[in-house]
Amino acid sequence: MKKLFFLAVLLSVCGCNRIDCPGYENEYLNWIPYEESDSIYFTDGTDTLKMRVNETYRSVAYKEHSWIIERSCYVEANASVSGDPDSVSITTSSFYTSEENFPIVYRYVISYNIGSAVFDFQALDNKVTIDYSITVDLLNSFNNGFKDYPNVLKLDQDTTYPWGKPLIYEIYIAESVGIIQFKESGNQRIWSLMGK
Repeated sequence: MKKLFFLAVLLSVCGCNRIDCPGYENEYLNWIPYEESDSIYFTDGTDTLKMRVNETYRSVAYKEHSWIIERSCYVEANASVSGDPDSVSITTSSFYTSEENFPIVYRYVISYNIGSAVFDFQALDNKVTIDYSITVDLLNSFNNGFKDYPNVLKLDQDTTYPWGKPLIYEIYIAESVGIIQFKESGNQRIWSLMGK
C-alpha cells in the first residue's frame, strides 16, 4: 500500500504535462528554400536536367505529452525534387528539437543514375558545421558559370575511400536558393543551376 501511495505522489508531482511545440520556423528554411511546383534546371554545357519540386512539407505547431523533466519537441521540414530523366532526384530535409543548443540539422540527397550521395550539415547561432563539430565557412560569393551567389556552402565527399568514389563528390548550396552546382566523380561532369 505504501508503494502505491508513493507512486501516486510521484506521478502527481512529476506527472504528465502537455507542452506546446512550435511549427518549423520560417527563418530555418533558408537552407531548404524549395517551393512546390518550382522548376529547376541544371546544365553541364551539353545536356540539361529539367527538374520540378514535387512535394514540400513543414511541420505545424502541435501539443506533445511529456514528463516535466523531459520536455522535447521534434520539428521538421523537407522537399522532394525529381526530374527528366526520371533517374534524377534531390531530397532535402531538416529537423531540430527543443533541446537547448541543439543545431538545426540539414540533409541533401542527390540520386542520379544508379547511385546517390548524401551531404549533411548543421547550423546553430549563425555557424555552420559538419559532423556537429567541424566549422565550415561560407563562401562570400561563388559564380557557378551563370550567376554570382552570396553565402554559399561548399560540401565535399571523401573520394579516398577504398570501396569506391561517391557518385557526386561536391555540391554548392546558396543560402535562400538551394543547390547551385554539383560535380560527378566518374566523368567529372559539372552540373550548374541555370537562373533563379
